[in-house]
Amino acid sequence: MGACAQDACAAIHCSAARRLSLTLAPYAAALLLGLVFSCGFAPISLSGAAWAALAAALALAAVQKAPRSSAFVMLAFALSWFASSLTWTAASMTEHGRLPEALAAAGVGALAFICALFSAAAVWLTAKLPLRKPLRPVAMACGMAFAEYLRGAGFVDFGWSTPALAFLELPLSGYAPVGGGHLVNLTGLLSAGFVAGGVFWAAERRLRPAVGALAIAAAIWAAGAGLSTHAWSSLGPSVAVRMVQADLPVVDAFTHADPAERLAAATKLIRRPWPE
Repeated sequence: MGACAQDACAAIHCSAARRLSLTLAPYAAALLLGLVFSCGFAPISLSGAAWAALAAALALAAVQKAPRSSAFVMLAFALSWFASSLTWTAASMTEHGRLPEALAAAGVGALAFICALFSAAAVWLTAKLPLRKPLRPVAMACGMAFAEYLRGAGFVDFGWSTPALAFLELPLSGYAPVGGGHLVNLTGLLSAGFVAGGVFWAAERRLRPAVGALAIAAAIWAAGAGLSTHAWSSLGPSVAVRMVQADLPVVDAFTHADPAERLAAATKLIRRPWPE
């Protein structure tokens, strides 16, 4: 009986560990996909890999059974995307703001979390819609595009690391002269959503809608490529300019510069910005 009890306990522990690993697997995958997506930003600029990671993240969020699970998957993806692409702000906080490294790291994490909430909220809301699985990634893509607009010029005015900047090496960048970064966001997200939806249609053995979804994604890319060939501007005559970096006292949490001193120094530079 003792051996049987031990075997039963071992089986229970094994089953619990398996369930836990299956529960955490989507979030671990989302974190990894977010890291790959951040490689689309300069200086790495792997735009193709970033777009593919986005499509995979939309598919991963769409297959979740509950809207809350979909939101947490996208939160993990976006948290990894923003945390890795905004690491440079830590150097700015430590070198110029004189903050301790631990506090700067916490600041990057908090900033990434706030930015990630927009995408997670968009996915949570769209996941509540009564849609078939192949249509969910498209709806989530539209929601995320609107969330990025709100995070940028629409409301918060903090569009750092927006997806459009990860698509600069793709034909999708051809939409930038027409509708700016927001149109690049929309087309990039939509094309990724249609590809994910096409895969779901194919998995259901629905060939016609699968081909249609993939064709829409291809058309979005083709239109972007066509727009890229148009000359939207031309170079004019060169103009000689000089730039001045004002040598003024740094103002931060630990240094309280005299405003009058800063104003006097700036006025001197304006009157005679460089030696003749």
